[in-house]
Amino acid sequence: MVNDDGGHSGGLGSGHSGSQGAARGRGPGNGRGPGDGRSASNGRSATSPAVLSNRVYEDVLARIMDGSLEPGTPLRIGAIAQRVGVSQTPVREGLVRLEATGLIRHLPLRGYIVAPPLRPDELAHLTDARALLEPEIVAQAVRRAEPTLIARLEASQHAARAAPTGPTYRDYAPYLRASADFHAILTAACANPYLAAAVTNLPVHVQRFRLFGAGGVSDAAVSIAEHQRILDAVIAKDPVHSRATATP
Repeated sequence: MVNDDGGHSGGLGSGHSGSQGAARGRGPGNGRGPGDGRSASNGRSATSPAVLSNRVYEDVLARIMDGSLEPGTPLRIGAIAQRVGVSQTPVREGLVRLEATGLIRHLPLRGYIVAPPLRPDELAHLTDARALLEPEIVAQAVRRAEPTLIARLEASQHAARAAPTGPTYRDYAPYLRASADFHAILTAACANPYLAAAVTNLPVHVQRFRLFGAGGVSDAAVSIAEHQRILDAVIAKDPVHSRATATP
Protein backbone atom coordinates (compact mmCIF):
# COMPACT_ATOMS: atom_id res chain seq x y z
CA MET A 1 0.00 0.00 0.00
CA VAL A 2 2.90 2.28 -0.29
CA ASN A 3 2.24 4.58 -3.14
CA ASP A 4 -0.63 6.38 -1.70
CA ASP A 5 -1.57 8.98 0.81
CA GLY A 6 1.53 9.00 2.83
CA GLY A 7 4.53 7.48 1.40
CA HIS A 8 2.77 4.90 -0.14
CA SER A 9 1.31 7.94 0.00
CA GLY A 10 -0.53 10.47 4.85
CA GLY A 11 -2.74 9.87 8.53
CA LEU A 12 -2.38 12.96 10.58
CA GLY A 13 -1.25 10.85 12.64
CA SER A 14 0.17 9.63 11.80
CA GLY A 15 -0.98 7.02 10.99
CA HIS A 16 -3.20 7.87 11.17
CA SER A 17 -6.77 9.39 11.04
CA GLY A 18 -5.54 6.60 13.03
CA SER A 19 -3.43 7.49 15.99
CA GLN A 20 0.34 7.29 15.91
CA GLY A 21 1.83 5.76 19.07
CA ALA A 22 4.93 7.34 20.51
CA ALA A 23 6.96 7.47 23.67
CA ARG A 24 5.83 10.98 24.53
CA GLY A 25 2.18 10.58 23.64
CA ARG A 26 -0.40 9.89 21.01
CA GLY A 27 0.08 10.53 17.37
CA PRO A 28 -2.04 12.27 14.84
CA GLY A 29 -5.63 12.41 15.84
CA ASN A 30 -8.57 12.24 13.55
CA GLY A 31 -8.26 15.95 12.92
CA ARG A 32 -11.81 16.79 13.91
CA GLY A 33 -12.24 20.40 14.82
CA PRO A 34 -14.75 21.81 17.27
CA GLY A 35 -17.43 21.88 14.59
CA ASP A 36 -20.83 22.64 16.07
CA GLY A 37 -19.47 22.47 19.59
CA ARG A 38 -19.36 18.71 19.92
CA SER A 39 -16.93 16.06 18.78
CA ALA A 40 -18.04 14.25 15.63
CA SER A 41 -17.16 10.88 17.15
CA ASN A 42 -18.60 10.87 20.64
CA GLY A 43 -20.52 14.06 21.30
CA ARG A 44 -18.02 15.56 23.73
CA SER A 45 -18.35 19.22 24.53
CA ALA A 46 -16.18 21.64 22.55
CA THR A 47 -14.63 22.69 25.86
CA SER A 48 -13.49 19.17 26.78
CA PRO A 49 -9.72 18.71 27.10
CA ALA A 50 -9.57 16.38 24.09
CA VAL A 51 -11.32 18.87 21.82
CA LEU A 52 -9.20 21.79 23.01
CA SER A 53 -5.94 19.90 22.50
CA ASN A 54 -7.15 18.83 19.06
CA ARG A 55 -7.80 22.48 18.23
CA VAL A 56 -4.17 23.25 19.08
CA TYR A 57 -2.96 20.21 17.14
CA GLU A 58 -4.85 21.27 14.00
CA ASP A 59 -3.76 24.90 14.25
CA VAL A 60 -0.05 24.13 14.52
CA LEU A 61 -0.25 21.26 12.03
CA ALA A 62 -1.86 23.50 9.41
CA ARG A 63 0.87 26.13 9.81
CA ILE A 64 3.63 23.54 9.48
CA MET A 65 2.05 21.85 6.46
CA ASP A 66 1.52 25.17 4.69
CA GLY A 67 5.04 26.38 5.48
CA SER A 68 4.17 29.40 7.61
CA LEU A 69 6.05 27.74 10.47
CA GLU A 70 9.49 27.05 9.05
CA PRO A 71 11.94 24.41 10.31
CA GLY A 72 13.67 25.54 13.48
CA THR A 73 10.88 27.91 14.51
CA PRO A 74 10.36 27.83 18.31
CA LEU A 75 6.85 26.90 19.40
CA ARG A 76 6.06 29.09 22.39
CA ILE A 77 3.37 27.55 24.55
CA GLY A 78 2.08 30.88 25.84
CA ALA A 79 1.86 32.41 22.38
CA ILE A 80 0.01 29.40 20.97
CA ALA A 81 -2.41 29.42 23.90
CA GLN A 82 -3.21 33.06 23.28
CA ARG A 83 -3.62 32.61 19.52
CA VAL A 84 -5.88 29.56 19.77
CA GLY A 85 -7.76 30.83 22.82
CA VAL A 86 -7.04 27.99 25.22
CA SER A 87 -5.03 27.45 28.39
CA GLN A 88 -1.48 26.10 28.32
CA THR A 89 -2.48 22.54 29.27
CA PRO A 90 -4.18 21.66 25.96
CA VAL A 91 -1.30 23.34 24.15
CA ARG A 92 1.15 20.96 25.79
CA GLU A 93 -1.09 18.00 24.99
CA GLY A 94 -1.42 19.05 21.37
CA LEU A 95 2.33 19.49 21.02
CA VAL A 96 2.97 16.04 22.48
CA ARG A 97 0.74 14.60 19.74
CA LEU A 98 2.59 16.57 17.09
CA GLU A 99 5.95 15.38 18.40
CA ALA A 100 4.76 11.82 17.79
CA THR A 101 4.40 12.64 14.09
CA GLY A 102 8.00 13.84 13.82
CA LEU A 103 6.87 17.28 12.64
CA ILE A 104 8.18 18.95 15.79
CA ARG A 105 10.95 18.18 18.25
CA HIS A 106 11.42 18.79 21.97
CA LEU A 107 14.87 20.07 22.86
CA PRO A 108 16.17 20.10 26.45
CA LEU A 109 16.07 23.58 27.99
CA ARG A 110 14.66 25.02 24.74
CA GLY A 111 11.25 23.48 24.33
CA TYR A 112 9.55 22.59 21.06
CA ILE A 113 10.74 23.59 17.62
CA VAL A 114 9.53 22.77 14.12
CA ALA A 115 11.48 19.81 12.73
CA PRO A 116 12.92 19.89 9.21
CA PRO A 117 11.17 17.85 6.51
CA LEU A 118 12.46 14.33 6.07
CA ARG A 119 15.28 13.90 3.60
CA PRO A 120 14.46 11.69 0.60
CA ASP A 121 16.42 8.79 2.09
CA GLU A 122 14.65 9.15 5.44
CA LEU A 123 11.24 9.14 3.77
CA ALA A 124 12.27 6.09 1.74
CA HIS A 125 13.27 4.23 4.93
CA LEU A 126 9.96 5.18 6.54
CA THR A 127 7.83 4.02 3.62
CA ASP A 128 9.90 0.85 3.16
CA ALA A 129 9.27 -0.09 6.79
CA ARG A 130 5.56 0.46 6.38
CA ALA A 131 5.55 -1.53 3.14
CA LEU A 132 6.86 -4.56 5.03
CA LEU A 133 4.03 -4.40 7.57
CA GLU A 134 0.93 -3.42 5.66
CA PRO A 135 0.52 -6.48 3.40
CA GLU A 136 0.33 -8.71 6.47
CA ILE A 137 -2.04 -6.30 8.20
CA VAL A 138 -4.37 -6.34 5.20
CA ALA A 139 -4.23 -10.12 4.87
CA GLN A 140 -5.08 -10.63 8.55
CA ALA A 141 -7.92 -8.11 8.34
CA VAL A 142 -9.39 -10.01 5.37
CA ARG A 143 -9.12 -13.36 7.18
CA ARG A 144 -11.01 -11.99 10.17
CA ALA A 145 -13.60 -10.32 7.90
CA GLU A 146 -15.51 -8.35 10.53
CA PRO A 147 -19.10 -7.70 9.39
CA THR A 148 -18.65 -3.92 9.46
CA LEU A 149 -15.24 -3.85 7.80
CA ILE A 150 -16.42 -3.49 4.21
CA ALA A 151 -18.94 -0.76 5.08
CA ARG A 152 -16.31 1.23 6.95
CA LEU A 153 -13.80 0.95 4.13
CA GLU A 154 -16.43 1.95 1.58
CA ALA A 155 -17.32 5.00 3.68
CA SER A 156 -13.65 5.97 3.82
CA GLN A 157 -13.35 5.63 0.05
CA HIS A 158 -16.47 7.75 -0.49
CA ALA A 159 -15.10 10.45 1.81
CA ALA A 160 -11.74 10.45 0.01
CA ARG A 161 -13.35 10.78 -3.41
CA ALA A 162 -15.55 13.65 -2.23
CA ALA A 163 -12.80 15.57 -0.43
CA PRO A 164 -10.87 18.50 -1.94
CA THR A 165 -7.15 18.02 -2.47
CA GLY A 166 -5.65 21.48 -2.18
CA PRO A 167 -4.01 23.86 -2.26
CA THR A 168 -3.73 24.49 1.51
CA TYR A 169 -3.77 22.05 4.40
CA ARG A 170 -7.17 23.24 5.57
CA ASP A 171 -8.45 22.49 2.07
CA TYR A 172 -7.06 18.97 1.81
CA ALA A 173 -7.27 17.97 5.49
CA PRO A 174 -10.54 16.05 4.92
CA TYR A 175 -8.82 14.02 2.21
CA LEU A 176 -5.83 13.34 4.45
CA ARG A 177 -8.14 12.15 7.23
CA ALA A 178 -10.16 9.91 4.91
CA SER A 179 -7.04 8.39 3.39
CA ALA A 180 -5.45 7.81 6.78
CA ASP A 181 -8.72 6.35 8.05
CA PHE A 182 -8.58 3.64 5.38
CA HIS A 183 -5.27 2.41 6.79
CA ALA A 184 -6.41 2.80 10.40
CA ILE A 185 -9.55 0.71 9.75
CA LEU A 186 -7.49 -2.13 8.30
CA THR A 187 -4.95 -1.90 11.10
CA ALA A 188 -7.65 -2.14 13.76
CA ALA A 189 -9.31 -5.03 11.93
CA CYS A 190 -6.17 -7.17 11.87
CA ALA A 191 -6.41 -7.46 15.69
CA ASN A 192 -2.67 -8.03 16.08
CA PRO A 193 -1.54 -5.48 18.67
CA TYR A 194 2.13 -5.86 17.79
CA LEU A 195 1.59 -5.23 14.10
CA ALA A 196 -0.73 -2.35 14.93
CA ALA A 197 1.79 -0.77 17.31
CA ALA A 198 4.58 -1.11 14.78
CA VAL A 199 2.71 0.45 11.86
CA THR A 200 1.09 3.25 13.84
CA ASN A 201 4.52 4.36 15.02
CA LEU A 202 5.40 5.14 11.39
CA PRO A 203 3.96 8.61 10.64
CA VAL A 204 4.00 8.23 6.88
CA HIS A 205 0.88 10.26 6.12
CA VAL A 206 1.73 13.67 7.54
CA GLN A 207 5.40 13.40 6.61
CA ARG A 208 4.60 12.76 2.96
CA PHE A 209 1.79 15.27 2.75
CA ARG A 210 4.13 17.92 4.12
CA LEU A 211 6.18 17.62 0.94
CA PHE A 212 3.24 18.53 -1.31
CA GLY A 213 3.56 22.18 -0.31
CA ALA A 214 1.37 24.87 -1.85
CA GLY A 215 0.34 22.70 -4.80
CA GLY A 216 -1.92 20.47 -2.74
CA VAL A 217 -2.18 16.70 -3.01
CA SER A 218 -0.85 15.48 -6.34
CA ASP A 219 -1.44 11.73 -6.15
CA ALA A 220 -5.00 11.42 -4.84
CA ALA A 221 -6.22 9.49 -7.89
CA VAL A 222 -3.41 6.95 -7.53
CA SER A 223 -4.08 6.50 -3.82
CA ILE A 224 -7.83 6.12 -4.23
CA ALA A 225 -7.37 3.56 -7.01
CA GLU A 226 -4.95 1.57 -4.87
CA HIS A 227 -7.36 1.62 -1.95
CA GLN A 228 -10.14 0.43 -4.24
CA ARG A 229 -8.07 -2.60 -5.29
CA ILE A 230 -7.55 -3.46 -1.65
CA LEU A 231 -11.25 -2.97 -0.91
CA ASP A 232 -12.15 -5.27 -3.82
CA ALA A 233 -9.89 -7.95 -2.34
CA VAL A 234 -11.53 -7.51 1.06
CA ILE A 235 -14.98 -7.88 -0.51
CA ALA A 236 -13.79 -11.05 -2.25
CA LYS A 237 -12.43 -12.33 1.08
CA ASP A 238 -9.16 -13.17 -0.64
CA PRO A 239 -6.22 -12.71 1.77
CA VAL A 240 -3.67 -13.82 -0.83
CA HIS A 241 -4.83 -11.26 -3.39
CA SER A 242 -5.19 -8.59 -0.71
CA ARG A 243 -1.60 -9.17 0.41
CA ALA A 244 -0.35 -8.87 -3.16
CA THR A 245 -2.45 -5.76 -3.74
CA ALA A 246 -1.02 -4.10 -0.65
CA THR A 247 2.55 -4.88 -1.69
CA PRO A 248 4.27 -2.08 -3.64
